[in-house]
Amino acid sequence: MSKPAIKRDQQTELLHALNAVAALLQLSAHSENEIFCVSCEQVVAMGLRGGISLLDESSKRLVVRAVAELRQSPPTTSASGRSSPCGRLC
Repeated sequence: MSKPAIKRDQQTELLHALNAVAALLQLSAHSENEIFCVSCEQVVAMGLRGGISLLDESSKRLVVRAVAELRQSPPTTSASGRSSPCGRLC
């Protein structure tokens, strides 16, 4: 039984990206939605995929809030005009 191998340099790159997300959030996040968007953008910028899910109020169900995926099509644009590489509009 083998675990998926994540190379040390990939782990380091992921930690740097998470640090970058934290720094950007401190400077620019004005809403929960912006937090999800910045997180997605950083994950996609690293060439990775991922998602953010939160427990609902009952703590029994996960609610998908954002999906970061590599897209072949042009990025989506929200009503606020923000372009997003995320699987959801930001």
